[in-house]
Amino acid sequence: MTFNVYMDGHKDEEAAAKTVEAILESGVDIVCLQESNPGWQQLIEPKVSTVYPHSYFFNDFHAYGGRGMLSKYPITATQWCKKVFPWWYGALLTKIGVGGGVEVAVLNVHLRAPFPSNPLIVQSQRRQEIETHMKQLDDDESEEACTTKNLIVLGDFNSANGPCHDFLHSLGFCNALYKSGRNWFRSKTWHMMNGMVGFLYDHIYYSASDFHLVDAEIKKVGGSDHWPLLAKFQLSPQR
Repeated sequence: MTFNVYMDGHKDEEAAAKTVEAILESGVDIVCLQESNPGWQQLIEPKVSTVYPHSYFFNDFHAYGGRGMLSKYPITATQWCKKVFPWWYGALLTKIGVGGGVEVAVLNVHLRAPFPSNPLIVQSQRRQEIETHMKQLDDDESEEACTTKNLIVLGDFNSANGPCHDFLHSLGFCNALYKSGRNWFRSKTWHMMNGMVGFLYDHIYYSASDFHLVDAEIKKVGGSDHWPLLAKFQLSPQR
């Protein structure tokens, strides 16, 4: 599950409680958070530790820039991928041991926001961000964009489509919501005015050679200005 919890959401007791409830009731094995920070970490960890005993938070000095990981499985490694543009966001790579010596890698991204970016170039800047993040992954020893196995790329892309998505497609990654067979047209994850206005900013990408998609859906729950996006996968037989 990917979930932008909104940086100041922990300050609103009612909204924060809804967000924690959404996490606990999701039933997923792995929860990836954007806009987390020390306030969110102190609130979430003790409330979910019995369900998600493994957690990791990277708290950026930029309030919007933090990332969090909650997992039912052991977290075996973490890597912070540096920012491409000052005052914007990096990415968090987390590796999780799912049993039998198998690891799943999750790259949790938060790409450049529409405002105050220049609308004429922000889409190309998002591609530069995702491409740079992918090249920083631990086991990429060549000039290829990415060689990491069992990799899922997810988070707040701040866009429904565009060059950053095209780049992932060019590497063979599939968009889970688009491939789910659900009617995703006009779907939205970021929302305002009680959901009357919004955009599909949050995505989960996977490699079809490493994973079989079972389902993906948006859950209209929580107290954030984003709704969480969930996906269920089965690992393909190891080659």
